[in-house]
Amino acid sequence: MKTIGQVEAVIVKGGKILILKKRDAKFEKGKWFRTKQSFWRLPKGKLEKGESAKKGLKRELREETGLKKIKMGKRVFSYSFEAPKGLLLRKVSAYLVFTDEKPRMTKDGRKEGIEKILLASPKTALKKVHFESEKKVLKAAVKLLRSG
Repeated sequence: MKTIGQVEAVIVKGGKILILKKRDAKFEKGKWFRTKQSFWRLPKGKLEKGESAKKGLKRELREETGLKKIKMGKRVFSYSFEAPKGLLLRKVSAYLVFTDEKPRMTKDGRKEGIEKILLASPKTALKKVHFESEKKVLKAAVKLLRSG
């Protein structure tokens, strides 16, 4: 099974967490396609060959949210999942990221299925985020933020 690296961000701006409402993707007959169903997610993307986590995360955030000025914090959580099942193992490293910039919808983000961007309280973000692995990332990040 092939393995790829991915990076994910818990972006903090003024005490709020950035989440994205993104259309889901399915893999059928050897191809990926976007479904009509969408979920609240954390920003995440695939690392390009030879790309560091920091460089990849900066690129992904610029593409998906227009953010150019970010401050990388600590890695808060890691997890793996198979997608498509049995074909590709995705290893995800999640980081705490800080910004003073206002996120915005981008052309690239829309192409990737992003429908909305929201700055939410940690409590609201935790309620809205759909996938259990991303809830774990958020919990770890909030715990780290509270501990100072």
